Amino acid sequence: MKKDNLSNFSIEILFPTDNEREKNKHVIERDKIIEGQKLKKKMLKKIYKRNFKLCMKNIKESYELNKNDTLYHVPLIDLEFNNYNVLDCIEYILYKLKKLSFEVFIYDGNYIYINWANIENNIKK
Repeated sequence: MKKDNLSNFSIEILFPTDNEREKNKHVIERDKIIEGQKLKKKMLKKIYKRNFKLCMKNIKESYELNKNDTLYHVPLIDLEFNNYNVLDCIEYILYKLKKLSFEVFIYDGNYIYINWANIENNIKK
């Protein structure tokens, strides 16, 4: 026999007490905080990805000029997002570049030195 969907329905659901409203208010506030944190993480990742793409563009332009290396300047601040952390952004870019077998070094705080002269050998490692 099919259960009736109204079995969980009650007058308390339609007309919650003040205590129940207060309890639900905290849950809603907590959920808003969690959702806000997720949104901030998503925004940060978007900014880090954008900086990585700019870094790859810099590499491409240098490569087209027959260079084997380049220096990428990681912005110290991001005007779009106040939770931006330059060190986290550098770490993200370094991770992505190393996965692509580039030789990378942090230079002077917020610059990344990138070399691809030995990229073929780095891939074989």
